[in-house]
Formats: sequence, structure tokens, C-alpha cells
Amino acid sequence: MKAHAVVLSIRPSHLDMFFDNKEYIFYRNHKFYRKFEKIYIYGTKPIYKVVGEIRVGRVIYDNKDRLWEITKEKSIIAKEDFDEFFANKNKAYAIKVINTIKYDKLKDLSEIDPKIKPPRRFCYAKF
Repeated sequence: MKAHAVVLSIRPSHLDMFFDNKEYIFYRNHKFYRKFEKIYIYGTKPIYKVVGEIRVGRVIYDNKDRLWEITKEKSIIAKEDFDEFFANKNKAYAIKVINTIKYDKLKDLSEIDPKIKPPRRFCYAKF
């Protein structure tokens, strides 16, 4: 059985922060029901392509305040942005990135998985 990957839809204005560093932490507020090792970064309008991929070291789910304390050193966002992002949430996900690859040639989603459509937030794929 193939391992699962996640495809995340990211606005073009936020894409650079995913590839500026090789190791970092970023946050999500939705639950992942499957384990995954890789995240494909899908650029939304006007790009509509997969721009790169991320190797995941670990996904941490915890109380948002405790999560910030244990991840803040490697966070790609400031505390103020974290607080705004999780303003109405008690729990949060932190994703530890261990490597990034920004593609020289952007890929269509069908090259990743021919069965998936552009996700609103995220979707699962297989690799």
C-alpha cells in the first residue's frame, strides 16, 4: 500500500515562507485523520499548480498555548499571527518540516495523483 501525502492549498502571497527555510514548524487548525510523510504545496489562483513538496518529520496535536511553547523556536509565524489564527480554537496542529523542495518546473495535480481535484484547504493523495 502506498503512503499517504497531503496536498495543501496555499495563497501565492504565502508560498515563499514554505520554501525559505529547510527546517521549521507551521500550523494548521483542521484535523488530519491519516498519517502522512509528505505535503505537496498547491498554489491557488492564479497559479493552479503544485509548486513544491515538504517532508514531514512529525505532526503534533495539543492545547494551543502548550503547542506554541514547545514549537515557537522553529515557527515560521509570529506569536501575534499564531494567536489570531487560533483565536477561537483550544487545540491546534503543528507540523515539523524536515526538508523542502521547490520545483523548478511546476506540476499539475494529475502528476501527483490523477484522482484528486484542487483542494479548498487540503486533501489526501498517494505517492
